[in-house]
Amino acid sequence: MALFTVLEPLHLAEICAIYQVGHPVHTQAIAAGTINSNFSIRTESGRYFLRVNEGKTVDDVAWEAQLVEWLARHGLPTPAPLPAGNGAGYLCWRDKLLTLFPW
Repeated sequence: MALFTVLEPLHLAEICAIYQVGHPVHTQAIAAGTINSNFSIRTESGRYFLRVNEGKTVDDVAWEAQLVEWLARHGLPTPAPLPAGNGAGYLCWRDKLLTLFPW
């Protein structure tokens, strides 16, 4: 069970503002997985899954986001990552690479 990055409520609010998904009303770190840090975020507009991509390059995260988006668009039952402010399926935030998905 992994939680490598701790995000404070202020950080999560900043990330939600960048993604324009509303202010978080409930957040919870998810101590599961082996590679990434994961968070459940509930805002006024819905629930989201935030992944902090640990130890990956921008190219790795961009490729993964594009792959998952393509799979979702072609009928695989998987949520596509939400576009960040620049339209990419991931966000470079501080020194972290983030991916946000609908829950």
